[in-house]
Amino acid sequence: MKIDRFTYNSIISIGKTFDIDNIFIEVFLPNFPTLKGSEDIFKINKANAYRYINKDVEYFVKGLHLIEELYKKETKNNFGFGSPSPTFKLIESYSKSNFSKAVELEYWIAKNGGNYYIKPYANGNFKSRLKIHLKVHKAYNYYYAVIENLDIERLVCSNGLLNNFVECIVPNKTDRPNYLTQANSNVLINKTGILVVKDVFKILIEKYTILNDFDTFYFYQLYNSINDSNRYDKDYSLGYEINRLKKNHKIEEQVSFEDSEWMGILNTNPDLFIAKQNNKIFIACKDYKMISNFS
Repeated sequence: MKIDRFTYNSIISIGKTFDIDNIFIEVFLPNFPTLKGSEDIFKINKANAYRYINKDVEYFVKGLHLIEELYKKETKNNFGFGSPSPTFKLIESYSKSNFSKAVELEYWIAKNGGNYYIKPYANGNFKSRLKIHLKVHKAYNYYYAVIENLDIERLVCSNGLLNNFVECIVPNKTDRPNYLTQANSNVLINKTGILVVKDVFKILIEKYTILNDFDTFYFYQLYNSINDSNRYDKDYSLGYEINRLKKNHKIEEQVSFEDSEWMGILNTNPDLFIAKQNNKIFIACKDYKMISNFS
């Protein structure tokens, strides 16, 4: 059973305008402040969510979330609707036809209060409940995958990825952002890279645009042992041709890598490497579990 047309259109309007100051929450929750679970907006479930996946689904999801946020405000609680909350059920259904857009909606909810299913974004971390289906390949001593149409912040901040790394080195661009100097990031002696420690990197994600300002990121894991004691003397490249990185590499080709697009990665020897190009993200890691955690 679908919710009635008036309620549906009203929710979409809220999702478009973000105007919740001039609505009566009783329109959507007739028994407010009591929740019976039989209200129209709770008729959406995993079995019928596909019925609402159309051109207005983004506004519909945002409108539903804003109503839940209004409910939190009016009742002065942080729990919201609890398990009857319909937004993630819609997003999960939407991800089957448009994963990248579904990801954006999930992340938007996390950044705007979260709910029972989507935990609020906090301290630079966001753990997604949506599954990223990666096709993992092997080249040299790295496992790698290519992801298309996915927000870089969603990838870097999800699934506890940053918790596994202590240092990140980004290439030293001639037009590097001022916030790197303000954050006391250290330019390497050879001037090719900028060292950003984990805690600073998280702050730069939250407050600045570091993930959009650079196309390559070299992460090092130092909890167990120093990966490469000479990592501060390496040359860090500004960018890579992803189509060349992902080409099939025969065993005999991997013996010598001087002519490979991989040469810069292998020379810098990061534990985790991420590169962007157009709508593609290339992620390579020495630990297979780290990559397969996304699938």
